[in-house]
Amino acid sequence: MEFELTLDQSSRSGGINKAYHIIQSFKPEETTPEQAHEIGKQLLEQHLKDKYEYILTTHIDKEHIHNHVIFCASSFVEHKKYKDCMKTYYQLREASDTLCAENELSVILPNQNKGKSHYEWQMDQQGNSWKAQLRTSIDMCIKNSKTFEDFTSQMQT
Repeated sequence: MEFELTLDQSSRSGGINKAYHIIQSFKPEETTPEQAHEIGKQLLEQHLKDKYEYILTTHIDKEHIHNHVIFCASSFVEHKKYKDCMKTYYQLREASDTLCAENELSVILPNQNKGKSHYEWQMDQQGNSWKAQLRTSIDMCIKNSKTFEDFTSQMQT
Protein backbone atom coordinates (compact mmCIF):
# COMPACT_ATOMS: atom_id res chain seq x y z
CA MET A 1 0.00 0.00 0.00
CA GLU A 2 2.92 2.34 0.73
CA PHE A 3 4.35 1.71 -2.75
CA GLU A 4 0.96 2.60 -4.28
CA LEU A 5 0.71 5.78 -2.22
CA THR A 6 4.21 6.83 -3.27
CA LEU A 7 3.47 6.07 -6.93
CA ASP A 8 0.22 8.07 -6.75
CA GLN A 9 2.09 11.08 -5.33
CA SER A 10 4.88 10.95 -7.87
CA SER A 11 5.00 12.69 -11.21
CA ARG A 12 5.26 9.34 -13.01
CA SER A 13 2.91 8.40 -15.78
CA GLY A 14 1.16 5.05 -16.05
CA GLY A 15 2.56 1.98 -17.75
CA ILE A 16 5.96 2.20 -16.07
CA ASN A 17 7.34 -0.34 -13.57
CA LYS A 18 5.86 -0.08 -10.12
CA ALA A 19 8.76 -1.83 -8.44
CA TYR A 20 12.09 -3.50 -9.11
CA HIS A 21 13.26 -6.91 -7.96
CA ILE A 22 16.87 -7.86 -7.29
CA ILE A 23 18.45 -11.02 -5.90
CA GLN A 24 21.71 -11.10 -3.94
CA SER A 25 23.18 -14.61 -3.55
CA PHE A 26 25.89 -15.96 -1.30
CA LYS A 27 28.16 -18.98 -1.62
CA PRO A 28 26.77 -22.05 0.19
CA GLU A 29 27.83 -22.37 3.83
CA GLU A 30 29.84 -19.15 3.70
CA THR A 31 27.50 -16.88 5.65
CA THR A 32 24.65 -16.95 8.12
CA PRO A 33 21.11 -15.76 7.39
CA GLU A 34 21.65 -12.90 9.85
CA GLN A 35 24.87 -11.72 8.16
CA ALA A 36 23.34 -12.03 4.68
CA HIS A 37 20.32 -9.99 5.77
CA GLU A 38 22.54 -7.31 7.32
CA ILE A 39 24.65 -7.07 4.15
CA GLY A 40 21.46 -6.74 2.10
CA LYS A 41 20.25 -3.96 4.39
CA GLN A 42 23.57 -2.11 4.12
CA LEU A 43 23.48 -2.46 0.33
CA LEU A 44 20.01 -0.96 0.12
CA GLU A 45 20.83 1.88 2.49
CA GLN A 46 23.87 2.77 0.37
CA HIS A 47 22.24 2.38 -3.02
CA LEU A 48 18.74 3.70 -2.37
CA LYS A 49 19.93 6.40 0.05
CA ASP A 50 16.76 6.18 2.20
CA LYS A 51 14.67 7.57 -0.69
CA TYR A 52 12.87 4.41 -1.81
CA GLU A 53 10.69 2.01 0.16
CA TYR A 54 11.82 -1.59 -0.02
CA ILE A 55 11.09 -5.08 1.19
CA LEU A 56 14.09 -7.28 2.00
CA THR A 57 13.71 -11.00 2.62
CA THR A 58 16.49 -13.49 3.28
CA HIS A 59 15.78 -16.99 2.00
CA ILE A 60 17.30 -20.20 3.29
CA ASP A 61 15.19 -22.58 1.18
CA LYS A 62 18.01 -23.39 -1.26
CA GLU A 63 21.58 -24.64 -0.84
CA HIS A 64 22.73 -21.03 -0.93
CA ILE A 65 21.40 -18.20 1.22
CA HIS A 66 20.03 -15.36 -0.87
CA ASN A 67 18.24 -12.05 -0.46
CA HIS A 68 15.23 -10.96 -2.46
CA VAL A 69 14.61 -7.23 -2.62
CA ILE A 70 11.61 -5.44 -4.03
CA PHE A 71 11.81 -1.67 -4.03
CA CYS A 72 9.42 1.01 -5.18
CA ALA A 73 10.11 2.50 -8.61
CA SER A 74 9.51 6.01 -7.31
CA SER A 75 11.15 7.96 -4.51
CA PHE A 76 8.93 8.84 -1.57
CA VAL A 77 11.28 11.79 -0.84
CA GLU A 78 11.73 13.42 -4.25
CA HIS A 79 8.78 11.71 -6.03
CA LYS A 80 11.03 10.91 -8.99
CA LYS A 81 11.41 7.65 -10.91
CA TYR A 82 14.34 5.35 -10.10
CA LYS A 83 16.86 5.52 -12.94
CA ASP A 84 17.04 1.91 -14.08
CA CYS A 85 19.92 1.58 -16.55
CA MET A 86 23.19 -0.28 -16.99
CA LYS A 87 25.03 2.38 -14.97
CA THR A 88 22.82 1.85 -11.91
CA TYR A 89 23.07 -1.93 -12.37
CA TYR A 90 26.88 -1.77 -12.29
CA GLN A 91 26.82 0.62 -9.31
CA LEU A 92 24.58 -1.80 -7.43
CA ARG A 93 26.78 -4.74 -8.37
CA GLU A 94 29.96 -2.91 -7.30
CA ALA A 95 28.41 -1.90 -3.97
CA SER A 96 27.32 -5.49 -3.32
CA ASP A 97 30.75 -6.87 -4.23
CA THR A 98 32.47 -4.31 -1.99
CA LEU A 99 30.27 -5.21 0.99
CA CYS A 100 30.88 -8.91 0.44
CA ALA A 101 34.65 -8.39 0.17
CA GLU A 102 34.64 -6.28 3.35
CA ASN A 103 32.91 -9.17 5.12
CA GLU A 104 35.42 -11.67 3.66
CA LEU A 105 32.80 -13.37 1.49
CA SER A 106 33.29 -14.66 -2.04
CA VAL A 107 32.82 -12.32 -4.96
CA ILE A 108 32.30 -13.53 -8.52
CA LEU A 109 34.50 -11.41 -10.74
CA PRO A 110 32.62 -9.79 -13.62
CA ASN A 111 33.14 -11.57 -16.91
CA GLN A 112 34.66 -9.38 -19.60
CA ASN A 113 32.63 -11.28 -22.19
CA LYS A 114 29.15 -9.98 -22.76
CA GLY A 115 27.75 -13.51 -22.99
CA LYS A 116 25.66 -14.78 -25.85
CA SER A 117 23.51 -12.57 -27.97
CA HIS A 118 19.86 -13.59 -28.19
CA TYR A 119 20.44 -14.79 -31.77
CA GLU A 120 23.41 -16.94 -30.71
CA TRP A 121 21.41 -18.40 -27.80
CA GLN A 122 18.52 -19.16 -30.15
CA MET A 123 20.80 -20.88 -32.67
CA ASP A 124 22.41 -22.86 -29.82
CA GLN A 125 18.97 -24.02 -28.66
CA GLN A 126 18.18 -25.19 -32.20
CA GLY A 127 21.59 -26.89 -32.53
CA ASN A 128 22.56 -24.56 -35.41
CA SER A 129 25.22 -22.48 -33.64
CA TRP A 130 28.71 -22.81 -35.09
CA LYS A 131 30.03 -22.79 -31.51
CA ALA A 132 27.71 -25.66 -30.57
CA GLN A 133 28.81 -27.59 -33.65
CA LEU A 134 32.48 -26.94 -32.84
CA ARG A 135 31.94 -27.99 -29.21
CA THR A 136 30.31 -31.24 -30.41
CA SER A 137 33.22 -31.91 -32.80
CA ILE A 138 35.82 -31.28 -30.08
CA ASP A 139 33.96 -33.52 -27.62
CA MET A 140 33.76 -36.33 -30.17
CA CYS A 141 37.46 -36.02 -31.07
CA ILE A 142 38.44 -36.09 -27.39
CA LYS A 143 36.27 -39.15 -26.81
CA ASN A 144 37.79 -41.01 -29.77
CA SER A 145 41.44 -40.00 -29.17
CA LYS A 146 44.09 -41.84 -27.20
CA THR A 147 46.83 -39.20 -27.50
CA PHE A 148 47.08 -35.47 -28.10
CA GLU A 149 48.54 -36.11 -31.55
CA ASP A 150 45.58 -38.35 -32.34
CA PHE A 151 43.23 -35.58 -31.17
CA THR A 152 44.88 -32.90 -33.35
CA SER A 153 44.84 -35.24 -36.34
CA GLN A 154 41.12 -35.93 -35.91
CA MET A 155 40.41 -32.21 -35.50
CA GLN A 156 42.11 -31.47 -38.83
CA THR A 157 39.88 -33.90 -40.74
